[in-house]
Amino acid sequence: PLALCGHDGRSYSIEPLTRDVALTDTADLLRLHNSIPYVQWTEKELLAEASSEGHPFRLKWGLSLVARHNRRPVGFLITYLRAPSPRHPMQAAYIHRLAVDPEHQRNGLATQLSSAAISLYFEAMPWLLTVSVQTNDEERNVHVLDLYRRLGFRRCYRLTYPEKHDWLMEITRDEYIRGGHLISGRRDTRAPVVAPQSIKPLPDPF
Repeated sequence: PLALCGHDGRSYSIEPLTRDVALTDTADLLRLHNSIPYVQWTEKELLAEASSEGHPFRLKWGLSLVARHNRRPVGFLITYLRAPSPRHPMQAAYIHRLAVDPEHQRNGLATQLSSAAISLYFEAMPWLLTVSVQTNDEERNVHVLDLYRRLGFRRCYRLTYPEKHDWLMEITRDEYIRGGHLISGRRDTRAPVVAPQSIKPLPDPF
C-alpha cells in the first residue's frame, strides 16, 4: 500500500482495487460511487468486465485503486484501457470513475489518488502515451474540472447527452514529464513517489 496524508493530518493507504476487493467491499464502493451525479451503479455494474455495448474493460482490475482510512474504503478510482474509436480516437488509460467520501473531500485525497494512479500507469506501461477522463461541465462540477486541470489535463472536446454536457480531457506522457511529475524515478513534490522497480510492467493487450 502507498501511504498518504491529508491536509488535516488524516492518514490514508492506497491499494489495488481488484475484483476480490470489489466483492468484499461492494456496499462501501457503491455508496461512494452513487454520490456521483448522473450515474448510479448496482453490484453488477461495479463488477462488469465490459460496457453495456460489449466493449471490454481491459486491465480494469490491474489499473484501479482504492483509498482506505482506518481500513474502510473512502475513495476509489476505476480505470481501464480504452481502445481507439470514432468518438474517442486515442488509446488511453481511461479514468472511468473517481469517487471520494464527502467526509474526506477537499482534503487532498482525490488529487493524491489521481496523481498516484497516473504515475503508476506511465511507469507500468512504457508503451502508454495518454491518460484520459470524461467529466461533466456543470457549475457544481467545477472543482473536479479544476482537479484535472491542476494535474495537467487539457480539454479535448465536448460530448453532448440528453441530460448533460461532458468534457473529454487528456494528458500525454510528454506533458506529464514536462510538468515535472514522476516518470522513471523522477520526483515531483505534488505527486506521491513510487519506486519504479516495484512496478511490474504490463503488456499492451491490443
